[in-house]
Amino acid sequence: MAEIIDRVLAWIADGLLRSAVESVRAAGQGYVPCLFHTLTGLYCPGCGGTRAAEALLRGDIISSILLHPLVPFLAICVPSLLAWYVYCRKKKKTFSQKIWKNVLWFSVFLITANFVVKNAFLILSGQDILTAIAGK
Repeated sequence: MAEIIDRVLAWIADGLLRSAVESVRAAGQGYVPCLFHTLTGLYCPGCGGTRAAEALLRGDIISSILLHPLVPFLAICVPSLLAWYVYCRKKKKTFSQKIWKNVLWFSVFLITANFVVKNAFLILSGQDILTAIAGK
């Protein structure tokens, strides 16, 4: 039992050390590292979101979609839905909650697919596709 506790404590210490090193390195580069990725080596469901937003703001739509498809999807859906909601309120029309639910479920699908695909590449082939896309 003591051996298991020692392994767990060593794993936690290793993760905290990695986090500290990455945080110091990131401070000089101007970004905040993902704690989940730092601790596990895998991508979290949101990994790539900041880079996708940055790519979208630069006008690089393809890279934004590849980095995290949720970002460009929401960049289109949220303003569109808000405009439709305001239109419906002004014209005294009913706004279907089904639209919001569909956007929510598709967003969950995109987050899950992003998580599975990026980690599958990372685990099965050892390819860090997020860095490859961002660094192109």
